[in-house]
Amino acid sequence: MKYIIMCLVLVLSFSIAEKIDMPSRIVTATPHVFTGDGAVPRQAQVKTPEIIELEKKMEQAIEMNNIELAREYERQISEIRYPTPINIEQENPEFQAIAVSDNGFSPLPFNWGSDRLVRAGELRDFACDYDTNGIMWVAVSCPDSTIRLYRSINHGVNWTQYQGWFHPTKDYYTKVGLVVTTGDSGFAHVYMRHRNNGGDLYFIRVSKTNPATYVAGNIGATADTIDDFSVCEDYFHNYYLYLFYVNEQRSGQNAKYMRSLNYGKTWVDTLNWGNGFDPSVSFVSYYRIVAAFRTPSAPGRLYMQVNTYWGHPDSWTTFNYVNQDTFYSFNPRIAATNTRPDSAATVWVLYTHNYANSGDYDMDYSYSTNGGRTFTTGQHLSWTTNREVLGNIRHYRIYPNSYVNACYTSYTLTPSLASNVYWSWANGPAPTAWATRVQVNDAGSLASTGTGGKLIYSPHAPGSGGGVVYPRYGPDSLFFDANWVGIEELPPVTPINNIISVNPNPFTNQITINYQINKPGKVALMIYDAAGREVKSITNGNIGQGDYRFVWNGKDNNNRTINNGVYFLRLKTDETTITQKLIYSK
Repeated sequence: MKYIIMCLVLVLSFSIAEKIDMPSRIVTATPHVFTGDGAVPRQAQVKTPEIIELEKKMEQAIEMNNIELAREYERQISEIRYPTPINIEQENPEFQAIAVSDNGFSPLPFNWGSDRLVRAGELRDFACDYDTNGIMWVAVSCPDSTIRLYRSINHGVNWTQYQGWFHPTKDYYTKVGLVVTTGDSGFAHVYMRHRNNGGDLYFIRVSKTNPATYVAGNIGATADTIDDFSVCEDYFHNYYLYLFYVNEQRSGQNAKYMRSLNYGKTWVDTLNWGNGFDPSVSFVSYYRIVAAFRTPSAPGRLYMQVNTYWGHPDSWTTFNYVNQDTFYSFNPRIAATNTRPDSAATVWVLYTHNYANSGDYDMDYSYSTNGGRTFTTGQHLSWTTNREVLGNIRHYRIYPNSYVNACYTSYTLTPSLASNVYWSWANGPAPTAWATRVQVNDAGSLASTGTGGKLIYSPHAPGSGGGVVYPRYGPDSLFFDANWVGIEELPPVTPINNIISVNPNPFTNQITINYQINKPGKVALMIYDAAGREVKSITNGNIGQGDYRFVWNGKDNNNRTINNGVYFLRLKTDETTITQKLIYSK
């Protein structure tokens, strides 16, 4: 990372005094004509009468909302098309496990702004994912040519090394991926790019309960040269894995989609793709897969596509471009709301945009409110004269959830290097109403501009939303922070002259709030969640002197029951402001 920082310092600084905003545009999924090294049209899949009949049955099962039956028909179609899938376990490269040792953690106090150490020392790349039970996982490519897997079982407070591996032909593993799955497999899937054959994609499937139990393999040893890749899974019990990889050394059809229907044991060579860089693939909620990439011949062009049946090769829509102009854009990252129907999901594509090709990078996005069929372009998440790069966007795995979180790195070179990671969130019904950004890294620390931050959730944490794992520069290390970290370490609030008291706390059904007002005046009594969002307004206006009582039933301003977790009761008067922590556990 140090050499990346030094390269950035040599870049000429550019500042724009005033920007002229451009109107948004709505683009549709009308087919486009591509030339040169742009996206190359694919050949149609050959359909036998048996496949046609199975596809009809699959669609009928979907109409009846019988997902398991529909996926079974889809599996049968795949077995007919690909009778000899790639069996990575037969190739099984001899990965060797390394000694497991605890990683130690920072003894500093923590919350948003004071970070928790995941790993000390330099790294090449990292990836993170989480289990639905709240355990968080981070895979790290280390300079000693090892892959190390870390985890936290207490929502990010402490991190320890779970397992580590190295290949006999050592490498830096310049790209890392991680998928932690639910269902009956009990695996964490670690991916890493190795320089063998110009670029191979290795794979480790390790038990989440026994670090000594793992299987390793090579997905692309004989198939292709791999420079970059993106992986995801769907959220069904018998889940599929999806892989989008690119060969950046070849023009024409240099990209490929693959998927595994059996927990990564074998991979189906699903589809040759057009020419693309910076791949990003994500599951929606029900049966849709969304993907984004950029084309090398037209650097300003970012494209996305939708697959309407779990990666089925005949179910990809036409290419749809998602950026507004021809200014250089790169690193598209795609995510959609975890809502149903998929056809009405909100989809965001977050990317770095070189304003007027001037060297002033902004964090822009496009969005769709109809599952990716049409996009509104030219939106700004961060539009300053700083350089905003390395965006990441992600939705919550547990259904239903209409929120996405995003993060990005912002830096300046003059008069001195300064770099921060920022976090925000948006809701599907209001896709342009992003929350006020929050700085993740500690004040005075430098976030690395080589890798950027990545989002991670932790179900059942005492706060809502996701956290961020990010690399720090000088000294190099990997850190985690979230809005809930440190809540339990806050000192208890002692009522001042019995002004406010609550009982019981924690509570399950209702809580009684008693508060005393010493003189008439304006009083605001509000309840907030751990992210600072208002949940319940009890009173907000002028009231008289006296003792007051309010019984709260755990419902917000819209009469919806709140989620389990930590909340904050704040009483503000002309004389004082008092905050009391509340814990709701249903």
